[in-house]
Amino acid sequence: MALQIMVWILLASFVIVLFTIDVPWGEVFKGFIPQMNGGKDELITLAGLMGAAIAINVPMVGAYGCVQNKWTPKRFGLSMFENTFTNIMLWLVQAVVIIACASVLYPAGIIVTGAGTMAQTFQPFAGRFGVVLMCIGLLGSVLSTMASQLLAAGYFLTDAFGWEADLSSRRFKNCELVITLFGLSAPIIGWNAFALSTYGAGFNLTFFPIASMIMLYLYNRKDVMGENKAKPVMNVLIVIAIAISLIATVNYWVNLLK
Repeated sequence: MALQIMVWILLASFVIVLFTIDVPWGEVFKGFIPQMNGGKDELITLAGLMGAAIAINVPMVGAYGCVQNKWTPKRFGLSMFENTFTNIMLWLVQAVVIIACASVLYPAGIIVTGAGTMAQTFQPFAGRFGVVLMCIGLLGSVLSTMASQLLAAGYFLTDAFGWEADLSSRRFKNCELVITLFGLSAPIIGWNAFALSTYGAGFNLTFFPIASMIMLYLYNRKDVMGENKAKPVMNVLIVIAIAISLIATVNYWVNLLK
């Protein structure tokens, strides 16, 4: 319940901030039209944004959760709704954050070097209240994302080692503890995790086409999916997603290695 409340506060706080600043909506919609004429840094950032928008952990956690909760095909509709709603929510949050930050930071020529810089830039437009809202939204974003990422890491590691992927098991909890300590080590040893997020998202994008190919294979196996085997429309959409992500991945690595 606490995590659900955090997610709703996250979305609400950014939406409120969005309507307390002057947003050039015409420029916003133009900004979402792809233009492949940027330089190295722009293309790496674009790949990072795509990687951040791809929540590869969502279907993974959803699949493991369905198995652990012993959901049968009778729950297929609920599972589809849950994953669809989750991805729509993620997209809304990301879109609102991008629009709010770009409307304030880009015209001012501000380069964000940390979450504090981003939050403080709203003070001249929305007062102290806007900064507080931004900080609450970022805190909710971090805490809610941390929970899902730790679940994904726990499921992946325990399954990879052939252990039981069970949230209540000691091995599962130990795997999550190791990942948490690794994440906490970043600021301790002096890494700027905020600055490295673009590259982390780029790596996430790299594995997306690989995971999508595996999912496409599994979705079309009758012995795995039964009556819920993928339909032609779903296959076409997945192939399109794979093609786009492959192009973006190649661009990311080519420009990163220049």
